[in-house]
This record gives sequence, C-alpha cells and structure tokens, in this order.
Amino acid sequence: MQRGLVVLKLGGSVFADSSSMKRAARFVSELCKEKRVVVVVSALKGVTDELLSTAHTLCDEPPADALAQIVAMGERTSARLFCLSLLAHGVKAVLVDVDTPYWPIITNEDYMDADPILEKSVERCRRNITPLIESGNVPVIAGFIGLSEKGEVTTLGRGGSDTTATLLGFALGAEEVVLIKDVSGVHSADPKRVTEAKKVERLTIRELEELASSGAKVVHEKALKFVRGFRLRITSLSEGLSGGTLVEPDSTGITGVRDEGVEISVVSFVGLQNGNSHQRILSLLHELGLMPVALSFSPNSVWAYVSGSLKEREFHTLVENGSIKAFSIKRGLKCINVEGVGLMEEVGVLEKITTPLSTNRVNIYGLATHGNTIKLFVSEKDVERSMNLILDSLGFKKGE
Repeated sequence: MQRGLVVLKLGGSVFADSSSMKRAARFVSELCKEKRVVVVVSALKGVTDELLSTAHTLCDEPPADALAQIVAMGERTSARLFCLSLLAHGVKAVLVDVDTPYWPIITNEDYMDADPILEKSVERCRRNITPLIESGNVPVIAGFIGLSEKGEVTTLGRGGSDTTATLLGFALGAEEVVLIKDVSGVHSADPKRVTEAKKVERLTIRELEELASSGAKVVHEKALKFVRGFRLRITSLSEGLSGGTLVEPDSTGITGVRDEGVEISVVSFVGLQNGNSHQRILSLLHELGLMPVALSFSPNSVWAYVSGSLKEREFHTLVENGSIKAFSIKRGLKCINVEGVGLMEEVGVLEKITTPLSTNRVNIYGLATHGNTIKLFVSEKDVERSMNLILDSLGFKKGE
C-alpha cells in the first residue's frame, strides 16, 4: 500500500540557527519512515526583515521587481541549507527552486503580493513534483516565492510559505499539510499577550479564516484558499503530527444563504462633531443593550444596524451633548447572510449577489463584509424575494 503524502512547512524561528535546522532535519528523517514527504521552507529567522531593511537603506523606493528578487533570497538560501542538512541525515533531498527545472508555482505579476495562477500551478506540480516523490525523493521547495508567466521572480506576500504549502497540498493530493510553528498550535488568544491562553485542539476552516481575517497571525487568509480535500495541522516540532491544532476540512466557496430572522433598524448618526463622537455612539449603543449586527463609518457619519426596541429620545442625548448634529432611524429591515469559506476571494461574488436585486428593483439599505460572511440589509417586505433571487443567481435551490 502506498504511504500517505504529507506536505511539511518549516522555517522562521524553527530555523533559528544550525542546531535548530539539524533538529528539523531529524524530524523529517523520522517522518520519512512513515510517510512520503514534501518540504516547504521559509527563510531563516530574521533574514527577510534584514534583507528588506538593507534594501530600503540603500534605496528609498526600490523597484518592486528588484525587491522581490532580493527578499526571495531568504527562502532560496534556506532551501539549499536544509537540503544539506537532510542529506547529512540520509534523506534523498532534491532542491526545488525557481532556477531548477522542477519549479511549480506560477503567479500573476504582482511582485510583492502575487496570487498563484491555480490551473497552471497545479499542472506544473503534477508534472514536475509528483515524479520526484514517486522516485523516492523528498522535494525541498523554496516557499513564499513564485514565477510570473514571463519568468520573473514574485513573492506571495505575508504568510507566503504557508500559501505555498497549502497549494502544494491541494495540487498533489496530500492527506495532510503540516505547518510547523514556534507555538504548539492555534490558541484561544495570543499567548504572548494572554498567559492563560489555551491551545485549541480542533477548528474548522471557517473558524480559522475568521481568526485570520481579524488579525490572528498564526496563518494568513490567502493560505486557506487552497485547503481542499486534506487535513491541515498547525503544530510545533515538539508536538509533531500527533498534536497541535487539527483544522478540519470544510466545504469551500458559497455554502449558504439565510435570513437572520429578526427585525433590523438602521440608525444613521450624521454630522460628527468631535474626535470622541464615534466612541460616544458605541458607548450609548452598549448602554442601551443594542449589539450592532453591522457598523459602517464615514468621516462624518456612522450607521448602526441593530435589533431591538429603539426610542428616539435615547439617541437625542448625542445631539444634546454635542456629539452629532442629527440622527434618523429606518425600521422594518431584515438581514440576509451569504456565507462561505474563502468567500471574499471569489471573484465577482458581490456582483452575483447584488445585480439580481437591483435588476428587480430591490433596494439594498446596507452591505457589510467580514471573513466568511456578506450581510445585506433589505426591507422586510422584500426579504423572501431577495433570498430567492440570490439563491437562483448563485445556483442554489432554497433550503440547500
């Protein structure tokens, strides 16, 4: 029986020095006894920041194409060093870099925050990397970087090595992608700030994407786009493949459309009078027990979408204390949620949702996006028709 395939990402603080790199090589050597392994490496600890700092010291505004080539040297160097370490541990390591014939990741031409071209990258992964694995080799791939269709070096932006790993996991049909970090997994809060933070044993992709979109640094949103058909584990060398946080597969793309079921009112606060106006509005909503479903801001206005009983007199205190010039309340709205993993990465999704409503003369009183959810606010009389129009546009049958 063929052994399962694991894509293992290493780097950063895991590559703090030569001794830590040797430790990582021993880990891979042991793993190779049980699994077929593909290794993705990021730069040694601190190297990327040092390269960026030096480049900007020498040139205030270095060209993006030159800067991409400079920062890519961090990963390109660590891949070569780790190959040496693996060879010293008896592992048949093969370097996969942009100047080798095996390179798999093709991107657009955004030099410092490129997006992989999925179809071409998958084809090259299967053509170039699969034969290496089937020959008993361990490909060691420089993470974070890509090649444009013109053959120019690009970088995948923040968390780019994680993106490389998940893309390879998808393209190669891995059973698991393992991101080795300097923490034991995803925690209930930032363990550097909250000493009581606990490791979370299991998360769904949707839950992890919500954390990532809110600023959690353990993994970047872009990397989660490609988590399809395999398990994702975030762990440390000490925890290994039996520990860490296991991220369970979830369906990708749009997964559902639903009515929140409660009446929504939008309160418009206009003519903000001072720098404290935003805070006073939020404090008043809290005092009144009104938890906003969504908030929208402009330099001079705030719109709060809330459920519950509203009394105009309570909001007029903001006029009296000089926080705003005026306010108004629009009642009788409903909130429609369109949900799905990687939703905001799907090109044209907002157009698919809003066009059928405008075409059928349904007024949208507000729209908010966050992570896995798009919220639309429509009149209560239009909610049923709006949901049917959206479901039809997205190719769903109501109830799916």
